Amino acid sequence: MSSQLSRNDRRRLMKFICSFAWADLQIRPEEREFVEHIVTKLELDAAERDEVERWLEVPPDPESVDPMLIPIAQRRLFLQTIEGVIRADGEIAPEERENFALLKDLLEDTGDDESVTPSH
Repeated sequence: MSSQLSRNDRRRLMKFICSFAWADLQIRPEEREFVEHIVTKLELDAAERDEVERWLEVPPDPESVDPMLIPIAQRRLFLQTIEGVIRADGEIAPEERENFALLKDLLEDTGDDESVTPSH
């Protein structure tokens, strides 16, 4: 996964993941474990890990999480990874479901016909 993404793209992905982990206003241990797993897969350096840790303490500014900045070629990867964090605790809160649906709609307007949808 790390080789597919530039440093900025990895940062953007982690910011989105942390934002979605905060959708229900709390970070559960399972969500934290999922985030740590992705941090490892992305081979983030110490500064990047620290930044992710801060986002797990205080959510990223919503205005800094712009779906239209996700490169088209990476949108499926972002959706799959974000879906992973919202499923990590075994339940999908209404806020998580709604936010994911909005993000999915925005990103799929690009014509990607393969969809990712959380179960209800």
